[in-house]
Amino acid sequence: MRALTFSIKLLEPLLATQMSAGDPNSARSFDFIPGSALRGALIGRYVKERTPDGRVNASDILFHRLFFSEAVCFLNAYPQSRDGSRTLPTPLSWYVEKDTNEPVLDFAVVEPGPDKIWKSVSLPFCHTLSSSGSDFCATFHQPHKQLNIHIDRGDRKCLNRPKESNVFRYQALAPGEKYACSVVFNDDLTSNDFNEIKKELGRLVFDGICFNLGGSHQAGYGRVEFSDVQWSNDWSEYKSLEDDTDLVVVTLLSDAIIRDNETGNWVADLDQALGFYGLKNLRAYKRTRIIGGFNRTWNLPLTQTMAIQAGSVFVYKCKNAVLPEKLFELINKGVGERRSEGFGRLAINWHRAKVIKVKKENKQKPLPYLLDKNDKDACSLAARMVDRMLRVDLDEHLIHLINHIRFTSNLSRSQIGRLRSLLRQVMKDKNIKPLCDHLDHLKTAARDQFDSSKVRVSIMEQLLTTWLKNLAENPKEVWDLLKIESSDLPSIGGVKPDLSAELALEYAARLIDGILAIAAKEEKQRAES
Repeated sequence: MRALTFSIKLLEPLLATQMSAGDPNSARSFDFIPGSALRGALIGRYVKERTPDGRVNASDILFHRLFFSEAVCFLNAYPQSRDGSRTLPTPLSWYVEKDTNEPVLDFAVVEPGPDKIWKSVSLPFCHTLSSSGSDFCATFHQPHKQLNIHIDRGDRKCLNRPKESNVFRYQALAPGEKYACSVVFNDDLTSNDFNEIKKELGRLVFDGICFNLGGSHQAGYGRVEFSDVQWSNDWSEYKSLEDDTDLVVVTLLSDAIIRDNETGNWVADLDQALGFYGLKNLRAYKRTRIIGGFNRTWNLPLTQTMAIQAGSVFVYKCKNAVLPEKLFELINKGVGERRSEGFGRLAINWHRAKVIKVKKENKQKPLPYLLDKNDKDACSLAARMVDRMLRVDLDEHLIHLINHIRFTSNLSRSQIGRLRSLLRQVMKDKNIKPLCDHLDHLKTAARDQFDSSKVRVSIMEQLLTTWLKNLAENPKEVWDLLKIESSDLPSIGGVKPDLSAELALEYAARLIDGILAIAAKEEKQRAES
């Protein structure tokens, strides 16, 4: 299809507010830039340059054909991948096993295993690197956001007047992020109409031009810059897979607003839009959300409607060989309402692989900034910062490890309490010797309890006494258990934290204490029952 493609770089935070039932004084941006925001910005620039009074001329044929005819669709701007390509919403039929990140299974073409717990892929955007059914690779992307707090004090001359101030919390797209956008043209456009629209868009969109998108412009939001403006006669949002099966997988590449043909109510499936083909979906992986908007010309909010969320997947069975070809005609036109704003974009047979391989993007690391070692104040502050960053990372790994260690406990509550009290003394004195002495001088009854208790880490199972002694004699083994490597340590200005012996002793003691805490809770529940 014919398209105008360009990149959008955020110079300021961007607030493309989505509908929310939360705090009315808070606003949360979409993970993308809606096509309606882009179209609105171009309409504003068009009207400002064409009409002296800044009003819309309803008799302007070019204006209507460019912005309201659905022959021109302003697609949503999605985050750019590492190679500059436009990412797409992650299909909701992609699942991974709980507590893992790969491999990804596509439930649209494969049935889930009954003995496993599955969760949907949480990252909102993906970029497919291969379209081969046997080797389908993808990278995932999560756009960065920025949380800002604003205070509206009302009348600034009366700052101390009660009930005059409001606190606003905005979660906006972070500045510096880059998004890829496309304006696509219907094949039904005549050559003269297309050339006229192309000329006008070339005047409105060019490298280096800046726009204000989204809301709260006066508060420092929404400034963006366009770049990499290119025209293409053979552009496509995705590359479909060739398959000889009779299954057709339809994926929404943007939100779709679909109405029931009889009642006019909004519906949560595509059957109404594809009903003239006689299709009924076999299964669907879908979500819905409320879509709104704001019309600056009317100075009024738009009617709130229910939309099927981008990424929703519908599986159909087509026995008629001609039917898939007819479905492909909808790729350019889209389905549903507000298609000129980027709603209703479809993908046919975009993903058909049973297993999707996950490939991590190689992000460019900035050149390191090295602090001057003679600046003792700066180095001291950096050391404190990286130590805190390290502890946050260690705490996350510690919680994950404690939750995944299997501890078969036969210890009484008195033995657990005595050992936990001893561990607190070990952390306070930074001396592991009392723990070793306690394990070496256990009485017969206590030793029997310890020897009948087992600890299983990953696939290795050990007696509790053996595991405790090994960890007490060599506390630095805790780094291997937590999977901490020196190359992953945080760094500021060349200053890195030190995995000292005292730190290893502290986290070894906290690991043991965390496991005992779970055992004490289970013992208490057994006693109460």
